[in-house]
Amino acid sequence: MARLIETVQKFVVGTEEEAKSFIERTASELKQKGATIKKSGYEYKTKKLKGEIVDYCYVISITSVFDEIWEAK
Repeated sequence: MARLIETVQKFVVGTEEEAKSFIERTASELKQKGATIKKSGYEYKTKKLKGEIVDYCYVISITSVFDEIWEAK
């Protein structure tokens, strides 16, 4: 039987403040479900047209751990 042990999810938000609060909120929600965040972060991305920035966003990456590979005995 297969068990879910870890997921990696990516999200997009418009500001750095939104990215920080989203990570904090997600960590709290996962803790309530018995999971933890193994790794999280965000990256500023830009879209350029002819050398000028025409759009931007922050891409959030969250690695969630739900269970261990080896069960405790």
